[in-house]
Amino acid sequence: MKKRIPGLSFRIVLDLAYVIALPFTLIFYVFKRKYHSGWLERLCLKRWAQVIQEDSPLVWIHAVSLGEARLAVSLYKQLKAKTSSYKYLLTSITSTGEGYLRNNVDNGDYVAYFPLDFSFVIRKIFSSLNLKSILIIETELWPNFIALAKSRNIPLGLINARISDKSYPRYKFCRYLVKNMLDMFSFVSLSGDIAEQRLKKLGYSGRRTIYKGSLKFSLSQPEIKEDARIQNFNAFLKQNNHKLFMAGSTHE
Repeated sequence: MKKRIPGLSFRIVLDLAYVIALPFTLIFYVFKRKYHSGWLERLCLKRWAQVIQEDSPLVWIHAVSLGEARLAVSLYKQLKAKTSSYKYLLTSITSTGEGYLRNNVDNGDYVAYFPLDFSFVIRKIFSSLNLKSILIIETELWPNFIALAKSRNIPLGLINARISDKSYPRYKFCRYLVKNMLDMFSFVSLSGDIAEQRLKKLGYSGRRTIYKGSLKFSLSQPEIKEDARIQNFNAFLKQNNHKLFMAGSTHE
């Protein structure tokens, strides 16, 4: 059965909703001290001016933040080793993710902040680029982005798909829209059983699943620079019989 792609009226309503929400979003980021210069880039300015001049076949890999960016770089390097004739564009939303991408992507390829999901912004980018595929790490679903890619027959892949406990209620609230977006993907790689169960409850049929299992377990350990500070600290811990406890992702 042919999947329905949201039309002009849907995109107009969505754009209006984005316009209303944008000032509040910016205020939230400023008060949370998460504002960064990439917001200008998200309006398709700065580095995007160079990206949209690229004529070569392009693969776009999108990752939200640092954890997803590490997986995106691993995927990028493997794909580039097999398809070196393509150029690559890697995008992120956070400054930590963008910084990691910038430090690990070759000079001949591109890194930029992901554009805001306004239909006129996405349409401008898609009209300028020769996109061969779009790969989205985990579950970053932007309606205009996905619908316009589908309307241009650009293959879409969802890699290491997962839905967090925090995000799941929001996805259930707009279940019909999420189901339509999931149906537009050419293939899906699931991070595990929980992701599969949640996506199926949201209406995902499972027909496009090509792999199940978290790809993050295949990531290599980050390189550790054994400088004098680390060696001295390590000696201090051993001499005093101390343990070191480290924690990450400690948000409430």
